Amino acid sequence: MMPASEEQATRLLRPLLEPAGIGYRDGEGWSQGGVPPVPTGPTRMTLRAVVVDPERDALVAYDAGGEGPLSPEEIRWPETFAIVLDGPARGRLHAWLVGRRLPAPARIALLRTVVRSVARVPRGAGLEEICSTLGVRWLDAGDAAGVAAAMAACLAETASRREEAGLEELGADETTPNAGEDLVVLPGTITADQLAALPESPGVYRFFDRDDELLYVGKASNLKRRISSYFSGRRTARHGERFLDRIHRLEYDPLPSELEALLREAKEIRGKKPKGNVQFEVHERPHAVLPLSTSRCWALLLPSPSSGEVTAILVRDGRYYGHVRIGPNGGGLAKSHRLLGKAVCARKIPVGAQREPDRETQILSTWLAKYEDSVSRLDLGDCTKAAQAADALRAAARRMQDDTGRTDYR
Repeated sequence: MMPASEEQATRLLRPLLEPAGIGYRDGEGWSQGGVPPVPTGPTRMTLRAVVVDPERDALVAYDAGGEGPLSPEEIRWPETFAIVLDGPARGRLHAWLVGRRLPAPARIALLRTVVRSVARVPRGAGLEEICSTLGVRWLDAGDAAGVAAAMAACLAETASRREEAGLEELGADETTPNAGEDLVVLPGTITADQLAALPESPGVYRFFDRDDELLYVGKASNLKRRISSYFSGRRTARHGERFLDRIHRLEYDPLPSELEALLREAKEIRGKKPKGNVQFEVHERPHAVLPLSTSRCWALLLPSPSSGEVTAILVRDGRYYGHVRIGPNGGGLAKSHRLLGKAVCARKIPVGAQREPDRETQILSTWLAKYEDSVSRLDLGDCTKAAQAADALRAAARRMQDDTGRTDYR
C-alpha cells in the first residue's frame, strides 16, 4: 500500500484487524486481544475551531464550547470535526498535521458553511462579517488565538440556534470522513476557488512540492474532474498516494485533444523525470496497435470545436515528427515551415535501417487503433517542399473547420 507514515498505515489497517480481535497500542504495535468493542452506531465527533499561524508555525484550537487553547498533541484528531476559516486555512491545516505526522481530522469544513445552516452568510464572508451576522462580539487582536476563540464563539452560537430550531447537533451523525464538496483537504497554495475554475477540457497538469521541485506530471481528458479527484475524500487508496502529502503548487495546460495531452505528458515525463512518476515510460490504455507506415509522410488532423483550430500531427516513415496548430484563418503555418520541411523533404529511410518506434509513435499507434474510424488523415507523400505541405494542410484545415460534424471526438 506504500503508506506515508505509521499513523496512516494504522488507520488503514484498524478497521480490518480489530474486528478479528487484533489491536494496536502505541509503542507496542499490533497484538491479539484487548481490542475495544467496535462501535455499531454513528461516530460522535468533537467540533473544534482550528487556526494555523504560519508566522509562528503553530496551531491553535478551541472547542466549540470555548475551551482552549488546546495542545495539538492532546487532540484526538480522528474524532475531531475541524472548522477552519477559509480554503487556504484548510490547506495549511493539512500540511501542518502531515509535517508533524499527526493524523488527519475526521472532517474539515469552512466556518461559513457551518454557520450557513442557521444564518444567511454571503459566499466568501470573512470572520468579521460572520461574527456580525451571528451577533458574536469579537475584538480583532490580529493573532491566531483571538481568531480561534472568535470562531469557537460562532460555533457555539450556531449550535445554540440549531438546538432552538430542533435541528440535529453538528457532527453528531457524521460517519463518512472527508466526503462531500466542503470536506476536500487542500494542500499548500491550492484553493477551492482554483479547483472550481479548472477547465473541463483535455490537458496536462503538474504538481510541485514546497521547494518548487516537480513531483508529478499527468494527463487528463477532463482537467477539472481529474485534478479535483486527488483531493476528494472519495479518491481511491492508491490515487496519488506516493506524493499527495508533498503537493504544494499546481500548474496545468489545457490542450485541444486528449491525444495532444498524451504526447505532451510523454515528452515532459521523459525530459523532466518527476519524482512521483515511478514509470517514466508512458503508455496509452492497451488497445491494438495500428501500423503508421501506410504512407511516407502524412498528417493526422484533430479539430478543436471551442477554438476553431486544427492540430496536424506529422508522421513520416512510421515515426512521429511533431505537430503544428492551424488557426481558423491558416495562422500558425508560417512558423512551422522548418518542421514541415523536415517532415516532407528528409531522405527516405531504408526499410532495414528503420529504428524502433519511440514512445510518442507507440502512443499514436495505439490511439489510432482506437479512433481510426473517426479521424482524418492527409497524405503528404507527394509534397517536396514545406510550402506545398503548408498549402495542403491549410486547405484541409479549412474544409474541416466548415465540417462541424467531424468535431465530436477528443
